[in-house]
Amino acid sequence: MTFEYTAADIADRIGGEVVGNPDVRITNLCSLQHAGPGSVTFVYDEKNLARCKPDADAVVIAMRTVSNVLSGTRIIVADPHLAYARVSRLFIDVTQRPPFNEGVHDTAVVADSVQLGEGVSIGPCAVVLENVCLGAGVAIGAHTSIGPGSEIGAHSVLNDHISVFAGTRIGERCEVSSGTVIGASGFGFAWDRDAQRWERIEQLGRVTIGNDVEIGAGCTIDRGAIDDTVIEDGVKMDNQVMIAHNVRVGANSILAGCVAIAGSTVVGQRCRFGGRSSVLGQLEICDDVIIHALTTVTRSIRQSGDYSSVISAKPAPKWRTTLRALDRIAREKK
Repeated sequence: MTFEYTAADIADRIGGEVVGNPDVRITNLCSLQHAGPGSVTFVYDEKNLARCKPDADAVVIAMRTVSNVLSGTRIIVADPHLAYARVSRLFIDVTQRPPFNEGVHDTAVVADSVQLGEGVSIGPCAVVLENVCLGAGVAIGAHTSIGPGSEIGAHSVLNDHISVFAGTRIGERCEVSSGTVIGASGFGFAWDRDAQRWERIEQLGRVTIGNDVEIGAGCTIDRGAIDDTVIEDGVKMDNQVMIAHNVRVGANSILAGCVAIAGSTVVGQRCRFGGRSSVLGQLEICDDVIIHALTTVTRSIRQSGDYSSVISAKPAPKWRTTLRALDRIAREKK
């Protein structure tokens, strides 16, 4: 698939200002180190520029303060990272995305009671069970299963090999990547001391997902024990994220890969979780909190800000010395 824009075209679409030749042709989006003639690229800040000088023939998107030290054609914007997000959509190769053809594939299994909106696509070997409601333009990928009584809002896309359990509600314009499981039973057991065994607590809630939510590959979102597990509007999840039962994730929060949030925790709006961070159960995290990568949250956070508990890697002998020192201090305090 080929693309062709001018610098003026791109500036108009992202609200930028062209400095230089507005008619220069752009055919591809490239990283800074690989940009050349016909490319558009980005400089986020002066540190980024110092690491790699852009090709003189590439069109560079940058803030005005950074642009002043560049030559060639530039597009001036207030936020280069946001501009990058918008420009990236101009270079989508639809041939690299799974094909969704309107209609129900011959090999799909769709219950008679399913409500199909206009323009729905259901792929090969998909299974859509009783009393499911699919909004207009919904796309269901190959081998994806939708449990009974589930609802999926208009123009949401569920890619291949996804499991959606009974009663799940997914809003409009959502996208779920392959291998994700939504609405499986939460991890609930009670210890029977007399029988010396674990007894299951039935999970009677559902999963409710808002509008404009994006969920990566291989994620798990458990159904609630009594109340629903809730993912609010605009939440973005990377791959391998784990959301336990009865968790609520506030609107426009973002979770990087391998984040794990234990049961009944409430996360506020616009929170950001770094990779492999985790939160213990039954906690509350207020709005606008940033949890850095590898951080474990063990207490509720009631004030917005950055939080981190990462210990950087050390040579093993030095780390063992540190552990011995900590052990000695602990024993001295007893």
